[in-house]
Amino acid sequence: MNTPIPAPRPTSSRVRRAATVLGLITCVAGLAGGATAAGAASGTATAKAAAGRSAALHDQLRAVFAASDEAKLKRNPILALVRGDLRYADQFGDYISDAYLDAERRAAEQDLAALKRIDRAALGAVDQISYDVFRYTRDLDRRGYAPSLLAATKVRPIDHFSGLQTEMPQLSSGESLAPFGNVADYDNNLKRLDGYVKYMDAAIGRMREGLASGVTQPKLVVRNMIEQFDNLLAEGVEGSTFYKPVLKFPEAVPAAERERLAVAYARFIRERLALYYD
Repeated sequence: MNTPIPAPRPTSSRVRRAATVLGLITCVAGLAGGATAAGAASGTATAKAAAGRSAALHDQLRAVFAASDEAKLKRNPILALVRGDLRYADQFGDYISDAYLDAERRAAEQDLAALKRIDRAALGAVDQISYDVFRYTRDLDRRGYAPSLLAATKVRPIDHFSGLQTEMPQLSSGESLAPFGNVADYDNNLKRLDGYVKYMDAAIGRMREGLASGVTQPKLVVRNMIEQFDNLLAEGVEGSTFYKPVLKFPEAVPAAERERLAVAYARFIRERLALYYD
């Protein structure tokens, strides 16, 4: 009967080799786990960085919008007044001179340049829409001030549908958006009306330029405008739309000031407004 040969016992070298293999396996596993964790951490960091950049660009985009709007209100104080911003309530604005038209064109160009400095691709989806709309609008504005277009538009500043002559009577009536709650409001309106008659004088000058260049409104439009002006003249002084605020002074306007303002409004209608409407 053969005696079983016992299995060889592991020698110290075999033990060392096994330990080494086990150590390598553990090391590789550790490296793999570390790489996964590092990758996850890196991905999180990248996402955070992208989100942070998007937020910064969002703020930059909003700053461009805000700066553009603020500058526009300063150049167009009647727009500010209609929006309830009274910082420029004592001003009428220009709207018609070459300097004003050049300023509007430059403003559009500057807005587009500021927008171009923002990486649209890094913005969020909603901000990209805002970016595109603003770019389209301001580019349209810029093109509207091209010399070839201005030659046909600046010499026809008003018509029976549009122009500040269609807005100022209502705005100055005390029944619209302009406030008439105190003495300052009444004085501010007189200052705006002073700018308004200057605007009408400039509009006459522009239309004369159109006569010289052969670009005028159709006869029907001109007849309609004349009828509008005649209707305002027919109101007289105390029946004038422009006189309405002094017929209903608020309590905040003292009696002495009421007399002064009534005289000032009547003089404006009789001596200045009629000059351009007659």
